[in-house]
Amino acid sequence: MKTFLTSFIIFFLSMQLWAQSANYFNDLTRWKEFFHTAEPYGEYFHNYTSVKRIQGDTTIGSFQYKKVYSKKLRYDYYLPSNPSNPNYNYVGGTTIYNDSLYAFIRQDLLKVYYNVNGVDSLLYDFDIQVGDTITRENVTLLNDYEGFKVDSITDFYVQNELRHIFHVHSLNSWSWFDHSYSYLIEGIGTYGGLLAPLSFDFEWDSYDLSCYSIDNVNFFNTLNDNSTIQNCSYNLAVNKLVNEFDFSVSPNPTSKILELTIPIEIDIQDLTLTDLSGRTFNLDYNQVGEKITVDIEKFQSGIYILRLKTELNQMVESKITKI
Repeated sequence: MKTFLTSFIIFFLSMQLWAQSANYFNDLTRWKEFFHTAEPYGEYFHNYTSVKRIQGDTTIGSFQYKKVYSKKLRYDYYLPSNPSNPNYNYVGGTTIYNDSLYAFIRQDLLKVYYNVNGVDSLLYDFDIQVGDTITRENVTLLNDYEGFKVDSITDFYVQNELRHIFHVHSLNSWSWFDHSYSYLIEGIGTYGGLLAPLSFDFEWDSYDLSCYSIDNVNFFNTLNDNSTIQNCSYNLAVNKLVNEFDFSVSPNPTSKILELTIPIEIDIQDLTLTDLSGRTFNLDYNQVGEKITVDIEKFQSGIYILRLKTELNQMVESKITKI
């Protein structure tokens, strides 16, 4: 009995030590994610490829958070062979969202929190076991109509740290569907990535965490059969997204003049400024080579989204502050 008790105490202490030592986030962590969806009747498709990364710290209230940055490419297309609407003649295009601050997250042992509009909320609770039901109490990003139960737990390692993969199935009315199984992945997120909902593929919607890497070494990927993303190499290099081009804005914040830098071969279709209420204003600009200057002195102080659209239907955007 004494031997059993001693062994149990050692096991318990080792588990506590593991729980406290696993470090989920550092400045070399990246997620490469893919999302595919369609509307309205399966002819108009959207493919999103995004790269999220950790860079830097910030303090909000009494907590210290890691900053999450994201860049994204959206490709839109439709199937003209079977249009549900004869007037639906959209021919597709690419939209590029430049690297920008996306979210704030923090770790507290096996729990992950995120901050939205100054409110601290539980994102994931990885302290779950086989048979547990996953609800909004332990996974915030859960669709209203879904609930999941943990079927099994498998292990993998990230830089010699033990992590768990929670294999779950849906408890709702969709449970008959072939793809009603999904994953919750410790320290990484869901089947779709860091801030993707815990969900399963349904009809034209599919999520994929195509790569999770630290210091360019890939530790995890969950590609489903429908994904167009190829398997990542072990030495993962998260390069620029397809068709992305260099785009910078300075000074930011500014009271008057913005200076944009783009490749000289890029042809601009229009340049707009959108305020937080959704109002969009077309901007006049002067371009000399790769330098573009814009005068925004007439606009009120505040936060705006600056969008640049090219002749090739590419779009990049940047958040700016007018002072």
